[in-house]
Parts: sequence; C-alpha cells; structure tokens
Amino acid sequence: MSFAEQFSSFTINVESWAEDKCRGLANAVATRIVARTPVGSEEQVDDPGQAKGNWQGTIGSPAAGTIDHQDESGAETLAEINSKVQEWKPSTGESFYITNNISYIPILEYGLYPNPPKRGTGRTVNGFSTQAPSGMVGITVAEVGGSFNGFTEEPI
Repeated sequence: MSFAEQFSSFTINVESWAEDKCRGLANAVATRIVARTPVGSEEQVDDPGQAKGNWQGTIGSPAAGTIDHQDESGAETLAEINSKVQEWKPSTGESFYITNNISYIPILEYGLYPNPPKRGTGRTVNGFSTQAPSGMVGITVAEVGGSFNGFTEEPI
C-alpha cells in the first residue's frame, strides 16, 4: 500500500472516529436532558409529558414551533432524537440542535415558578420544580462538558 493510500485510509478512519464521538456526545446530552424534564400528573397539568415529549433533535438549525407529543417516560422522544443523531454527519460542519419550544420550558429550566407557589405545595421548591431542582439543560451541559473526555481518552 502506498503512502497516499495509507494516509487516505487514516483520514477516513479519523473522520469516522470523530463522528462517532460527536454522535455519542449528542446522545448523552439528549438522554440526560429528557430524563431530567419534569412530568406533572393529570391533576396538576392538562398535558402530562408535553414538556418531555417536545424535545426535538434537528440538523443545521433549531426546531421551530412545538409538536403535539406527550411522552411521560421520554422513551419515544429519545428514540426520535437518537434516530436524527444517526443521520447527522458532523464532518459536514452542520450543527446538531436539541430544542424545546414549549412556552414554560424557561420556567422549568430557570426556576421561575412563584415562590411560594400559588397553588398547593410540594410541586416546587425555591421556584424550581421538585423534579428538576437545578433545571435540565444547564446542569447537563456542565456535567457533560466537565466529564466528557471522549476526544482524548482513546489513543489515536
């Protein structure tokens, strides 16, 4: 095998390795965010699972609008995002977005519930949902960004 052929093979292998790492990171982020998204009971909200079911994975630009999808477990939502992640080719330079456009996502993320709560007790603490006392996205980015060392832990 010539040097040019060896170099070409090396380039293809590195690109494939890097894309796998990027996809793994996107899946890890999506899994944590969806799992951390609170789900209210039917007594509490009209649409339990609407916030969890509205996480959308897109390539190239963020999702616009909401979808009519309730997913209390998050399994369907993650399957849809993970399917989209597999279509993504990071080497093209396009970004992968995980978006949720439900109007109350900022309340869940930033703890903007009234403190003390207007209705009942036990659903919120210090303005945050008791199910997501530190939000979903910020804590995931800090956690994954601080612990994901996937680009350096394997020898090249």
